[in-house]
Amino acid sequence: MSEGRFRILVENSTDWIWETDSAGIFSYTSPKVEALLGYSPDEVIGKTPFDFMIKHEAQQLLRSFEIACSN
Repeated sequence: MSEGRFRILVENSTDWIWETDSAGIFSYTSPKVEALLGYSPDEVIGKTPFDFMIKHEAQQLLRSFEIACSN
């Protein structure tokens, strides 16, 4: 799929589409994030999903991810 076709698909999707790097940092997020979470794509890029969680919950979930990734 060409980049142009991908962009049209993503921009017209009702779903939030994102990409993270190997460290879990958002490297791409579709514009739909603003309608769903209230953050602009620029506010999300460079952060992790844990940055948007309550600290205690983020720590618990991060431990679960670390365990899952180590197996």
